[in-house]
Order: sequence, then C-alpha cells, then structure tokens
Amino acid sequence: MTDISKTLEAKSDQLNAADLADAITVTVDKVTVTDPKGDQPVQVFLKERDAGKPWKPCKTCRRVLARLWGTDASKWIGRRLTLYCDPTVKWAGEAVGGIRISHMSDIPGKQVVSMLASKGKFQKHEVEQLPTEKPKPPATAAQYKAFLTQMDAFGLSEQKIIDLCQERWQIDPKTLPHERLQKLAAKLASEVQDPEVK
Repeated sequence: MTDISKTLEAKSDQLNAADLADAITVTVDKVTVTDPKGDQPVQVFLKERDAGKPWKPCKTCRRVLARLWGTDASKWIGRRLTLYCDPTVKWAGEAVGGIRISHMSDIPGKQVVSMLASKGKFQKHEVEQLPTEKPKPPATAAQYKAFLTQMDAFGLSEQKIIDLCQERWQIDPKTLPHERLQKLAAKLASEVQDPEVK
C-alpha cells in the first residue's frame, strides 16, 4: 500500500480538518491552555501525531470534551478519541468542514450531547464509546540499549536524548513502548542529519 495521507496535510501549526482524509484514533499526551478568552485557547497534544501540530479543538468540541471527560484537562491524558472531518461544519455561513469527535474512551456507552448551535436552535452530538486501551509496556532493556547504540552513531548520548525529550515533549524515553522508541529514533536521526537543524 502506498499511503499519500501525509502529503495532504496543510502547512500549519495545528491539526486541521483538511489533514483528515480518514478518521484517526489518537491518545491525549498533554493539554495546555493559553489565553482563555482567545480564539483557540486549548492545545491537545496527541501521542500519534507530530508534537508541533497539536489539535486545537473548537468551542463545540471543547464543550463535548468538558461534558464527557470533565473540565480538568489533566485527567484527559492517556484517554483516546476518534477525530474526523465533518464537511458540513460552517464558518462565515459557508460549509468549509471542521474537526469533530465521533468516539471517546472512558465514557459509559454511547452519549448524546445537546448544545446550542445558533439562536434558539439546539444540535445533538452523538459520541460512541471507544474501548479503553491498556497501556503498552516500556521497551525491554535490550531494546532500549539498541536504541541508545543507534543514537550514539549520530553523536547523541543518553543524557542528551533525555534532555531533548524532556524539553520538547515532556516524556522520558525509558518509559516508551518499543514502537514509540523506534519512531523517536527515526525523528531524532532525521533532525541530526538535517543541515538546517545543525
């Protein structure tokens, strides 16, 4: 299979509806709040996506999240949800498409959230239950050692890797499952080899 989905992503600092050729199921890694009165005050960083392109949920999605997961966003970390592009979402009166939530973990079955859509009109948002996924165990000692050996070839010591991971993504590489460790290795190797990064 030759997947072109990555080539469709918009050049932006966030996940956009246009990036979602298909629905994606993702895990919340971190949530930050900027100016509460701003247009996009919440940034949801997703484990499976580029850390530089968080999802900035619109007010509708924030209300769904708050209603079903609560307003303490620190409790969302580790939970999963499915995002998709809804082509009927309007902006300035035109259907331009927007990101919506179809499934969420940590909810008791299918939920229907009714919210005010416009003056005097309510809209129902149906969210299906997503089974809670058990966290994957960290990479084995041998797998972690192989990762360090691979990174050593690029001049990256274990301490340098730990510092980078903490500074950029607030993660400890020692706790990552083998699959995520491999992705981290590829990302770090790519950056080290990029002349613009050096």
